[in-house]
Amino acid sequence: MAEFIGADTEGVFAFDASYRPTPLKCSFYGIKELGNAQRGNNIMNDLIMDDLARILKMGKQCIIFVHQRGATYNTAKELIDILKQRPKLMPLFNIDDKSNIRREVSRSRNDQVKELFEYGFGVHHAGMLRKDRNMVESMFHNGDIKVLCSTSTLAWGVNLPAYCVIIKGTKIYDSSAGAYKDLGVFDV
Repeated sequence: MAEFIGADTEGVFAFDASYRPTPLKCSFYGIKELGNAQRGNNIMNDLIMDDLARILKMGKQCIIFVHQRGATYNTAKELIDILKQRPKLMPLFNIDDKSNIRREVSRSRNDQVKELFEYGFGVHHAGMLRKDRNMVESMFHNGDIKVLCSTSTLAWGVNLPAYCVIIKGTKIYDSSAGAYKDLGVFDV
């Protein structure tokens, strides 16, 4: 590469994945439920919950990216419903009793933030008040919430300590084409 761009080869270094403190791993789950999108969504949520249990057992956090604002809350709520069916996993999602954080959350004007906080979940999207988005970012950064369901608003320029990132769905609606299209590799 150095030769190609005309750079002096002395002082040119190549960095591969071995230099990363946490190696990158990419996995894909293909779920195809013809004619039954809800069943496909349920299967996806079960797989996500299995991954969340594994990640949280290591004491790490996870961000789940979805493609629509409403899907942030819906995904978190669906995962909480699965969590309620698996009570042995509940301690993984519990938050430390930090009264000052609870007080701050109680002052939020966003009922979804308040509801999800009790289960260690948060949501983030452009439709939220800036104050609430900042609060959720801060809570995730400080480890006060374990799982954050977000739209791509969080992907651009916000650096949060997520050990695991899940992208739920690889198709997005393209209004100009009037159809769903595959998510581009740069978006991933």
